[in-house]
Amino acid sequence: MEVCLSHLTSSEAGERAAGGAVVVLPVGSTEQHGAHLPLDTDTFLVGAVAEGAAASVCGRVPAVVAPPVAIACSLHHMDYAGTLSLEYETFIAAVHEIAVSLARHGFRKLLLLNGHGGNSAGLTIAANKLMVKSILPLVVTANYWTLIADEVKAIRETGPGGMGHACEFETSLSLYLRPQLVQTDKMVCSIPAPRLPGDSLDLVQGGSIGLPWLVHKDTPLGVVGNPLVATKEKGRLLFDASVRRVGQLIKDMHNKND
Repeated sequence: MEVCLSHLTSSEAGERAAGGAVVVLPVGSTEQHGAHLPLDTDTFLVGAVAEGAAASVCGRVPAVVAPPVAIACSLHHMDYAGTLSLEYETFIAAVHEIAVSLARHGFRKLLLLNGHGGNSAGLTIAANKLMVKSILPLVVTANYWTLIADEVKAIRETGPGGMGHACEFETSLSLYLRPQLVQTDKMVCSIPAPRLPGDSLDLVQGGSIGLPWLVHKDTPLGVVGNPLVATKEKGRLLFDASVRRVGQLIKDMHNKND
């Protein structure tokens, strides 16, 4: 069964909504990923996880994947060519209006699946607005890497700071899903020192404080972590775990009563 909303006809989309389908909205970015990964890395990876998860529950749970949000909150990467960004207020408004469109046509449950750390705060605000205004009865936000934190800890070779951006995590996934776009000869390791006690830019071993960052100042190479230890096999394990965990979240959302 087709899971991409954009591949359905209008009448088919209406049928999915009437059937109680959970909508997954992948939210990525278009931004620099060091010298070895393409600009669309976040969008591609979160989209692949979303489609894989929806397909994995197909036949048991109705789910559709909306077209990814490909330009989001990347102002901290703007010193690097090719990066595109929305202002935070514009991003929140865009996600909100996409959700309003879905609600208007009968969808009631929305998963905002995040693929870029810079989007997290804006997605939380957008979700809160949707709930407070009773536009949708169920809105969930999730970073797909947070869902697999236990699996990541078992797979990773790097210590704290080794998985942040264009790192062991994203490079392994890219080597598994589309190795032809990984320029392995340009990979570099860059693990910035904590800027204050409690600071961490690691995806799954975060710090105890929040501290905004500007990439060109904090890690001029555009990398946070060590992509040199990335492998295709790690990517397979990370992808399978992500699909499994997001699929379970979709099932949990579908089974929750309004």
